[in-house]
Amino acid sequence: MPGFSTVRRENIELTGSNTVTVNADLAVGSVQETLTVTGESPIVDVQNTRRNVVISEDVVAALPTGRSSYNLAVLIPGVSQSPTGTGAGTNVQDVGGTQNMTVQTYSIHGNRALDQRLQINGLTLRHILASAASNFVPDMGAASEVVIDYSSGTSEAQSAGLLMNMIPKEGGNEFRGQLFAAGANSSFQSNNYSEELRKAGLATPNDLKRFYDINPTLGGPIFKDKLWFFGSLRWQESSTYQAGVFGNKNSGDLTKWNYEPNADRGLALLQVNPSAALRFTWQATPKNKISGSWDPQERYWDNAILNGSSENYQNFRFSRESFRTIGWTAPMTNRLLFDARFGTHAEVYTEDPPDWQLTSIPVTDLNTGFTYRGRPTRSSQDSPAINEAQASASYVSGAHVMKAGFQDGWGDVNFCTWTTNQYGVSYSFQGGPVDAYGRSQRPAQITQNAMPNCQASELAAELGVFAQDKWTFKRMTLNGGLRFDYYKNQFPDQVLGPTVFTPTRNVVVPGRSFANLKDLTPRVGAAFDLFGTGKTSLKTSWGKYIAAQGAGTGNPLSLLSVTASRSWTPSLPSRCMGICMRAGSFLPPIFGRSLPITE
Repeated sequence: MPGFSTVRRENIELTGSNTVTVNADLAVGSVQETLTVTGESPIVDVQNTRRNVVISEDVVAALPTGRSSYNLAVLIPGVSQSPTGTGAGTNVQDVGGTQNMTVQTYSIHGNRALDQRLQINGLTLRHILASAASNFVPDMGAASEVVIDYSSGTSEAQSAGLLMNMIPKEGGNEFRGQLFAAGANSSFQSNNYSEELRKAGLATPNDLKRFYDINPTLGGPIFKDKLWFFGSLRWQESSTYQAGVFGNKNSGDLTKWNYEPNADRGLALLQVNPSAALRFTWQATPKNKISGSWDPQERYWDNAILNGSSENYQNFRFSRESFRTIGWTAPMTNRLLFDARFGTHAEVYTEDPPDWQLTSIPVTDLNTGFTYRGRPTRSSQDSPAINEAQASASYVSGAHVMKAGFQDGWGDVNFCTWTTNQYGVSYSFQGGPVDAYGRSQRPAQITQNAMPNCQASELAAELGVFAQDKWTFKRMTLNGGLRFDYYKNQFPDQVLGPTVFTPTRNVVVPGRSFANLKDLTPRVGAAFDLFGTGKTSLKTSWGKYIAAQGAGTGNPLSLLSVTASRSWTPSLPSRCMGICMRAGSFLPPIFGRSLPITE
């Protein structure tokens, strides 16, 4: 300002949602001069009670770990993987990026893993049937930083789980690009598996087959100072072998009913995920910035089931996997900011078993639980549009920082389970000592499946309206907020059509609304700059949060029993049974029907 000396503070880094304090004394200057102030920037946020970690692009590039938000979250002290079965992920420990594309769930301070959220620029990526998970793999090359909230959420936060938000890059007035590439195979992996261990009965350990991550990016101007673009491409693959899992010599041979391991090790995991990311930013007016992005992906995911032959893999093929967004930001004055965003996410997949499994009846050994000759069931999911809209207004007036807004999500899904084979059955054999006829497996049980079973669910509303204020007085900052949540899911009319064992079934289950939930949740907190130096802060907070829900909760078809297992006690003598099994011509009649034991 005229009449005052100049004060300049440089290298002030604004990350995530942190509040940075910049103090300056404006001294009257009788002579025009420039005063350069140097010193350490405060590393402690002394105003917000919200706890988060900001991981920059440089840190991601330097860490010897996988490039995904899941692999970064586990680096935070106190964050741990959820035990298998309690969350929505597979939760296999990552080693060097081999689990980049695998869904993981985490908890901290005892919160629910199902309350975890993954976001891009504040918009949630979610699998509509499981709020914590998403099959979408964000492109780390398109992220400038990752903000991970892990405690004391403000009224903007719906749930109390871990929140991972990727802040996207935008193009500028210069063309800039970079290339990241990584790869490994089994030659990079140490091995202490010895002949002595093999003779002692230890199965062949897990082993890496191939891993690579190739990620070029480029950004720059379309029209300088007006319109910019940023683009990224990424090719990933991760394939590993499962300990003790081998192929079946008799795979595809429908005359054979026993499992004979071959020399081919079975892949426990094969994931291939080519993806792209394209973002445009338009400075329409000095106060109005509009952005849009499109992230299409392909996804191939083969996942072998535990305790089974490698022919029993889950074979997921995603015909649609994408995320599209549009946003508007407008700093109307030095104190008032408007922000609005919309995003839509698609997840459409099916399992695609080989043709020979359509006429192969799977077998499970009741002694060990080991399954071979194909998968008993498969699934498909159609979620073409999982939508979210949000808007907010922020007002900053020195001691006060006020914000109010809303978020809403909606969408629908059709999830089906199918029998893999055309007969709708699977067998269970009882293992035992080899008898005079060379049998070590005897029929003991048959399982019938009333499939396909398709369940349609709709998320009608996942609405949150919030308001919050932050008030600073000297060294004390008080945070207060209030949030209203409304959740509703419903189900359309659903049809139970014919199956192998119910050829005339045609039942319409009337549509209904299930959850219609409303809640008012407060969030309060306080932060105190203990010594007034900006280096030590004492914080406390309290809040109430709602539990995240999946859209399929309460679907009446989920109560339907679609399988029935029945004991198989052959009426023929044991000697004849053994001969007939080898001849392949015997199966006990089920409900008056007889099926060939060989197809």
